[in-house]
Amino acid sequence: MSRQEAPKRVKMRTAAEHQALASRTAIVGLPKKLRAIRTNDPLADLDLNSSTGRRVRDLYLSYLEAMPGPVTIDLQAAIMAAAEATVIAEQARRRVLNGDKGVTYDDLVRLDAQADRKVRRLGLHKREPEHVPLRERLGGGA
Repeated sequence: MSRQEAPKRVKMRTAAEHQALASRTAIVGLPKKLRAIRTNDPLADLDLNSSTGRRVRDLYLSYLEAMPGPVTIDLQAAIMAAAEATVIAEQARRRVLNGDKGVTYDDLVRLDAQADRKVRRLGLHKREPEHVPLRERLGGGA
């Protein structure tokens, strides 16, 4: 007796998510139909019905938004790799904290360092925070 697999449910993206992806990626050259699915839609492979998929999507979109200027294909791949590595490190940390002996502390340190290196390669840490005077943050007025 063979079991049929349930069809994969795909969450439809909002117009804002599509707009964010379209406006931030500057892919020049080949027409859309001749490029890879992952190039056209970097979030296509994610299962957005799982918390892991949604977390990767959230990190990807936040890193993408923080990038100055248009994003090339190789930078798009680096952003996705950083988001995925961060989620893997978070999951390993959660397993260690829950007492899982399958993940050692050394594994956790390696995964966390790898995720940190991938995020640093994006150059997001170089941005200077905008200075807002305390008076303005508290509502202004003298």
